[in-house]
Amino acid sequence: MQQTPKGNQLHIGLFGKRNAGKSTLMNVLLDQELSIVSPIAGTTTDIVHKSKEWHPLGPIVFVDTPGLDDEGTLGELRIQKAMEMLRQVDLVLWITKEEELEEEEQQVLLQLDQAKTPYLIVYNKYIIEENKGIEIKESITISAKDQIGIDTLKVAITNKLMQMEEPKCIGDKVGVGDRVLLVMPQDLQAPKGRLILPQVQILREILDAHAIPIMTTKETLEETLTSLKEPPDLIITDSQIFSEVYEVCPKSIPLTSFSILMARRKGDLEQYVEGVYALKQLKSGDKVLIAESCSHNPLHGDIARCKIPQAIKKQTQVEIQFENVCGNSFPEDLSAYALVIQCGGCMHTPKQIKTRLKGAKLQQVPITNFGIVLAYLSGILDKVWIP
Repeated sequence: MQQTPKGNQLHIGLFGKRNAGKSTLMNVLLDQELSIVSPIAGTTTDIVHKSKEWHPLGPIVFVDTPGLDDEGTLGELRIQKAMEMLRQVDLVLWITKEEELEEEEQQVLLQLDQAKTPYLIVYNKYIIEENKGIEIKESITISAKDQIGIDTLKVAITNKLMQMEEPKCIGDKVGVGDRVLLVMPQDLQAPKGRLILPQVQILREILDAHAIPIMTTKETLEETLTSLKEPPDLIITDSQIFSEVYEVCPKSIPLTSFSILMARRKGDLEQYVEGVYALKQLKSGDKVLIAESCSHNPLHGDIARCKIPQAIKKQTQVEIQFENVCGNSFPEDLSAYALVIQCGGCMHTPKQIKTRLKGAKLQQVPITNFGIVLAYLSGILDKVWIP
């Protein structure tokens, strides 16, 4: 459970007003005293994440949040953080002690409907009769304090999560016996002794599809191709060496990249391809935001801080201002940017990345992806396979 990246785990958020019992329910669902519980409204002031193995889905993340009716200057900041998380989780548990929701709560649920975010209304009663935890449409009555109705709630959560379609990188595009050549450079930016997450994720999907993965590096690519009795059915490369791999590989074999396939699972390839053509419109003084989902110490030749900015400047021949963000840092207001370039998003959930894409679309700011940008700048975007 601890080794499964949180970006590959479904996220369940507990939301509602202060003192509704969110933290108590969180502790009950986790079977441990993780969140601090007290009768004082506003006890939970920070967002709390905790993974739990959830049969039959594997590890999922529960997220406890501050009350959405918090007060004061700090309270407004807490509400802002909670609302950001509301747009990122896969399933919302709306916790309330009142059977009639207030207008503000109904407005939040309306936003969830519009965003197509599934939710369950959980009526958390202080005292209810035994065996009265009954699901009614999208609502369930429980007592978190007395742990009544919890089993019914767990079944409802499982059913909701089971209905969610798990997006794929490549697993639905390859079949039994297909030969897939993976070009995986092990440079300074690769973690010592390990493969990077997109390589692991895609390798696993190929194996699950009973296709045949063949792994090599840029240095041994030509020798690998020569040694094969039959050519591979598909070639997947690191985006940073797109042009070198394209020059070596037979043009009859579909070529794509790890970043593009991760973007297929967690983003919107159509929006990304449309966004890349904003590079043609860049002019001096424009700002470009480059977003990475992982936090790391940038090394010499870093893709986000060196390679992509240098390649864009070389192609456009104009003076562009580049800004970098990483992890969960991402501005809500994108109006200052002429273009946003998002990585494959391996450390974020699909919902988190798609929330960014939706924000960019609403603000009419073009957004694209590392792999798409590098294929475009290499002059081979029209020759790359984008499933």
